[in-house]
Amino acid sequence: MRHFAIALLLLAAPLAAQAADTPPPAIETRMDDATKQRTGIARLTPEELAALNAWLATEPAAMPAPAAAPAPAPAPVADRIGFNTPDPEAEEPRVESRIVGTFRGLAPRAQIRLENGQVWRSVDSTAVFRGITAESPAVEITKGTFGGWRLRLTDYRGMAKVERVR
Repeated sequence: MRHFAIALLLLAAPLAAQAADTPPPAIETRMDDATKQRTGIARLTPEELAALNAWLATEPAAMPAPAAAPAPAPAPVADRIGFNTPDPEAEEPRVESRIVGTFRGLAPRAQIRLENGQVWRSVDSTAVFRGITAESPAVEITKGTFGGWRLRLTDYRGMAKVERVR
């Protein structure tokens, strides 16, 4: 059996070399008419077609390797700060943004929309930041010591308990 495999390899070697020396068939013979039209081969002059076939026959190594598919962009991690499911990418539970529009204090159960698209709601039973009027104030929302979230206006004193709505 071993001698048979060796003999088969010896007989196949010249055939492989001959096949390697044989130029590939002309490109126009490998396509149907629709493919020739779609690829533009049908519009080539006979000289251009001959040059293309000659190049394909003599320069197969010169053909560029197919470009590697670009690595897919990482899927955006959903912003989970403030919800029950933590954001695995977040190093520190903190949000820094600005309130959209004019801020006139924070009544109980009032909602606050931030520039980053998040919406928070006051869970304090009393009004907080009473008497303060500010245009798009900067805010910082941090995780409280015993759970829950605290909103702080960066330019004012005081904190409000909040929960994430959206």
